[in-house]
Amino acid sequence: MRWVWLAPVTLAAVVGIPRPPTAVASPLRLTIDDAVSRAAGGSSDVTRGRRDAALAVANVARSRAWLPSNPYLSSGAQYTSQYGSNYWFSLAQEFEIAGQRGSRMGAAAAGVRKADWELKAAEQTAIAAVKTTFIQSLVSRERLTLAQKGLDLTADLVRQLGGRETRDLTQQVDLNSAKIQEARSRRDLATTERRYDELLDTLRQWVDVSPQQELELIGAPEYAPRPVPAAPELIERALQQRPDLVARRHEVDQAHRELSLARRSAVPNVSLSGTYLQFQGVSQAGGEVTVPLPVFKSGAADTAEAAALDDFAAQALHAMERVVPYEVIEARRACADAASDLQLVKGEILPRSEDNVRLQRPLYERAVVSLSDFVEVQLAVIAAQGEFLDAVQTYNEAAIELERVVGGPW
Repeated sequence: MRWVWLAPVTLAAVVGIPRPPTAVASPLRLTIDDAVSRAAGGSSDVTRGRRDAALAVANVARSRAWLPSNPYLSSGAQYTSQYGSNYWFSLAQEFEIAGQRGSRMGAAAAGVRKADWELKAAEQTAIAAVKTTFIQSLVSRERLTLAQKGLDLTADLVRQLGGRETRDLTQQVDLNSAKIQEARSRRDLATTERRYDELLDTLRQWVDVSPQQELELIGAPEYAPRPVPAAPELIERALQQRPDLVARRHEVDQAHRELSLARRSAVPNVSLSGTYLQFQGVSQAGGEVTVPLPVFKSGAADTAEAAALDDFAAQALHAMERVVPYEVIEARRACADAASDLQLVKGEILPRSEDNVRLQRPLYERAVVSLSDFVEVQLAVIAAQGEFLDAVQTYNEAAIELERVVGGPW
């Protein structure tokens, strides 16, 4: 008897039941505002800032304690055959007498304000990074279209030149040049696709989706430059509203209060205690005051440390206030230059390149110029469009950076 192996057959294959279609996740539609709202909270710096802000709030609650320590309750008992039971109770409490609680609460409150503004600074930095990546993705998507257009143009030129039955040396050189240009166009397309995929992967990380999630970007970069305000106006805004600068000011306030607290803490605390005892049938009650003598530990080191931190905070604030105007001037200059460059490409280079195609088309149709020359002019338009996209990206990046440096919309 011979055994015959049969391949397993599913019920669906027997009765002809169609298989359910594989679920395909729909693309995630993202505007630049959507990307910012989803990504701003996922930055490690933002997460760290939120932790610091929560710790600062907890420190405020800790500083509100009315007394520096809990009261101490102690008791004891003994028994003698002659007098019976003896026992005693003692209650002690430590008190601050130099106003340390107020200074401690003030320093903790300043710490909360500092942490809040540092969190805002981290959020602003994350927002700028997300906006920049989003703009770069939009421009890269348009570069893909240009790269494909250039490849189609050179591939068509190769087909037409290669379709000739006979070629002289000049025509063979033209064909070789066309094939070289086609190969370069393929390289440009591959490079542009890789760059676009890298930017989309960065966006996926920002918005916290899986690597397989398709993204559909909604919107467009700014193609028309906005007027850039004068430098003095932008500097004044930055000095008033930049979160990292405001955070440094609150750090100075906190350091001042910490120094005041250190000086007040050098004053010894006073402990008051009361005692009741029953001894040999006699009841006794009394109290005592305890003051530590600042002989071996005077608090001078803590005061010196707080003074050093206070001085460092003041110097850091001064240095930042000195640097910020230069950062604003540099960012404004970059934005204004990028706007001028965009206007130049948009108003001169791009339209004149397109005009050259319009002027040369009838010459090509009358065989006055060769196909290679006509294609070269069309490729020059594509190159001009690429310059335009470069200028658009540079301007948008400069505008985002100026917004970050100023501390808000300009």
